[in-house]
Amino acid sequence: MPETNIKILQGRLDDAERKIRVLEDMIENASRELYIANQDLKNKNKDLEQIIYIVSHDLQEPLTTLYAFLGRLANKHHQELSSQGQEYLNYANISAERMRALIKGLLDHSRIGAKQMAETTDFNKVVKDVMLGLNSIIQESKANITIENLPTLKAYAIESQLLFENLIHNAIKFSKPGHIPVIRIGAEEMQTHVSFYIEDEGIGIEEAFHDKVFKIYQQLSRKPGGVGIGLAHCKKIALMHEGDLWIDNTYSEGCRFCFTFSKEL
Repeated sequence: MPETNIKILQGRLDDAERKIRVLEDMIENASRELYIANQDLKNKNKDLEQIIYIVSHDLQEPLTTLYAFLGRLANKHHQELSSQGQEYLNYANISAERMRALIKGLLDHSRIGAKQMAETTDFNKVVKDVMLGLNSIIQESKANITIENLPTLKAYAIESQLLFENLIHNAIKFSKPGHIPVIRIGAEEMQTHVSFYIEDEGIGIEEAFHDKVFKIYQQLSRKPGGVGIGLAHCKKIALMHEGDLWIDNTYSEGCRFCFTFSKEL
């Protein structure tokens, strides 16, 4: 090979090596920045959870005082109150009870994932335990629940049970009036994750609200017994399993919640 061609080839090799070194530096810098950003996000999440925990505890003291005075007012002066006064007292009790539920929901949300270890979890047992806990509402509604064989994988067992409990309870609660709730539960193993679904034939959720329902205290229904934080719990639980939770916008028979859990926890 002529010397000129060798020099040209060597120059190209040198240029390629320089570009590779530049690319390696860029990758190293990007990795470092990503690590720093990830640590910063973790620290901010810890700070936020601590703030929520402290504020929630601080709110409970005046709420306890409010309950005490409402109780005294009801016990000692109930007969003296007019019908309107008794109505006001009832509204105050309802508001105080809702405040208590909101604070409990906030505390529960901040505690999800705290000091928990992933363990081998049989999701058939998880759902069976949830069904036992919801037995009264299942019997009352005569819900028809079909469950496929579910996998076993490493997961946060308590949080997983809470997720299934919330979604199954909602599927029963938001059934169509006059209809027996029909619920199907299943899973599909993928390469890195397991994809679960819980679908029903209930009243459904409009697509415009598919993202909104996962935010804290975003309640679309005025049905009693909820404060609008259950689906926020579920979303957080899916994320702590390195997965996600969403509503299938292609399902039109009712509502279909899908969520994924990593197989590599």
